[in-house]
Amino acid sequence: ELTLTRIKMGRYDPLSTLSVMLDVDDSIEVYNRYGIFQCTARYLDVDQKTLVTRVCTQRLPVAKNVQDFLDGMDEEAVPVVLGREAVFRSCVGREEQDAIDAIVADTDRMEDLAIEAQKDLDNTIHRISSAFRLMNLETKPTRENLVEEGGLAGANSSLDFAFPPELADALHRLFHLRRGSMLSPGPVRSLDDRAELRNLFLRLPLDDCLCMMAPSLWSSKVNGVYTGNLTGLEPVPSDTLALWDNRIIAADHHDALF
Repeated sequence: ELTLTRIKMGRYDPLSTLSVMLDVDDSIEVYNRYGIFQCTARYLDVDQKTLVTRVCTQRLPVAKNVQDFLDGMDEEAVPVVLGREAVFRSCVGREEQDAIDAIVADTDRMEDLAIEAQKDLDNTIHRISSAFRLMNLETKPTRENLVEEGGLAGANSSLDFAFPPELADALHRLFHLRRGSMLSPGPVRSLDDRAELRNLFLRLPLDDCLCMMAPSLWSSKVNGVYTGNLTGLEPVPSDTLALWDNRIIAADHHDALF
């Protein structure tokens, strides 16, 4: 089914990006192996006289089942899109299209919207987890049946995981976003700083958004020993909470270095 969405931007910004979420109608029978997405951009050239039109067409394969859908996901794009939806709702709430321009300015209301956005994000993660764990129950009702059919089938079953392994890194980033200053209510940052962070997160490119969701950490020994890295810094997972007395931790959180 053909759909058309038109977005108008008031000025040119080379760093601006757009995120689009589409609902899938399961009642529609799929006859094609691919879905076609086409974007058309029109703008005035530098001389302000020439109208430039650019067309970009993307063809994506249609997933046959949930596992194919998970295998085709971009693990970096998924948390950014879900995070942008949560951050956007923390600004305007669950309003309809007619009211999305009314950014909330009341302090108490902003705190309430942040809490609601956190709950919406929790519900989304719970729905993904529930759908994944029930995926094998449609054809294999019990764990015993899985083991009887083969040891590998039981070991790699969706019943063995609380969340899709393909989205493990995405879950970590969403965890940090939920506890960060963009969604977590409280006097962590001023309202102006929080509003600026949200505005940047909603429009900046993917790499910047990933850094805003979870800080990039590096570790270096105090009495450094060469480890093959010319800078002497080794990447550390952002969910590592243990600190060592012989190491220095450096963190990049997009708008702060510490």
